[in-house]
Amino acid sequence: MQYVEDHTLYHINCMSDFNLYSQFKIGDVIDTSRNYNPFRNNYEIGSTSLNYAEECAKTYWRFTKEFAIEQTRSQINEDLPSRWRSLWLSDKEHLDYWKSQFVNEEFQIVKLNLNGKIFLGDAHWIEIEPSPLLVVREKAINYWTGNIFRGGKMEYLFEGIAKVVSLV
Repeated sequence: MQYVEDHTLYHINCMSDFNLYSQFKIGDVIDTSRNYNPFRNNYEIGSTSLNYAEECAKTYWRFTKEFAIEQTRSQINEDLPSRWRSLWLSDKEHLDYWKSQFVNEEFQIVKLNLNGKIFLGDAHWIEIEPSPLLVVREKAINYWTGNIFRGGKMEYLFEGIAKVVSLV
């Protein structure tokens, strides 16, 4: 983890029902202390129809996995940016990979100026199919300690103040 001032990275803003923000405009300011992350908001206000058992199982797994990852973060270093509160970012090198993950979804890419704390992790460690929580926690340790597995799925977690400087 490091603290940054006037650092530039990119954010993919997905237009979902759970995102509290519409499209960003140049000059918009995002303050992560206000619980920005729409991923977690999905569990707070989202609804999953019980008619879709597979969707329920996938949603439960994602929540359980992220909860275990968050517990591991707290045990390793509580000061690391939380995946539940952070703005998820990419550098230019990995932006194409992350764009490819938004198939059939409306999104926008914004370039941000950052002031706050940032963590760089390899998402290979934590993008896993349903597994025992012991396995999830072992992989989360590698993620939170900054170990590189393959390097193609690097993601930044940011907490602080981000200002939109351009639309990409």
